Amino acid sequence: MKLHEKLYQLRKQKSLTQAEVAEILDVSRQSVSNWESGTIEPSMKRLKMLSQLYEVSLDYLVREEEEPNTDEIEQRDFLSQSQGEEPVDKIEGGANGVHNLHSGFYGRSVKVGVDAVKPKRMVCFVLLAVVIVLCVGAVMGLIWWSNQPSRQFYYWEEELSMEPEFTGISLTITSATRNKDGSGSLAYTLENSSKEVKYWGPNKPWIDYADDDGWHTVYPKEEVETFEVKQANSLDANVSKNFVEAFPANVLKLPGEYRFCVDGAGSVRFVVLDNGTIVVSDS
Repeated sequence: MKLHEKLYQLRKQKSLTQAEVAEILDVSRQSVSNWESGTIEPSMKRLKMLSQLYEVSLDYLVREEEEPNTDEIEQRDFLSQSQGEEPVDKIEGGANGVHNLHSGFYGRSVKVGVDAVKPKRMVCFVLLAVVIVLCVGAVMGLIWWSNQPSRQFYYWEEELSMEPEFTGISLTITSATRNKDGSGSLAYTLENSSKEVKYWGPNKPWIDYADDDGWHTVYPKEEVETFEVKQANSLDANVSKNFVEAFPANVLKLPGEYRFCVDGAGSVRFVVLDNGTIVVSDS
């Protein structure tokens, strides 16, 4: 069998087109066509590349043999691997390192495009890393945002709370209770120790929570303004009154510092500990 016949037959066995062989060897398709028609013969360099691509020995190509000598091929592969050379199923093609991936006739894979694929893989890895960092950052940001005090309370006044007015009435918290859901109650006393009538109100008592930027009201929810005129409450001279303020869930939800405010009587601070216990300030 002539060289050009072997080249044609081997290419068909590999299920390769002339264009694919030309790309692997970095030659024109016309050159491959000329080789297989017998018009011209490939150079020794191309013959070596063809022997590797088709997995036959160089001797088989140049000698007029009918079938490739498989013993020679296996021996050549073993010697190449022993000397640290790449086996024949890893074909580098052309001056530009053009590669392709194709399954061989004998069940092997002809690996091409390694040099071209590596940068693409690197880009994919970089993009994947960027996506992972962005996703982790978004999740962490969402967790941070959801854990902010403004997201924890049922009601949160964005504007800072004002200091309650003080008219001379003293405010004392006598007892405090807190349930697991943040609800509870405060028992307090208003006392007028002066010799004249004092006034407190007219706003309802409220509770503030101490955030990093100041006090924010968390109870009660702001009421809709009306044209109704609110009247202050009076407290006679040398008189004290006891009250209980009950509040719903989530008012004392977080550990931290709070203050109970009454217009005309000032405020009293208290702390909710991590275990839910309330400690009232002495001042």
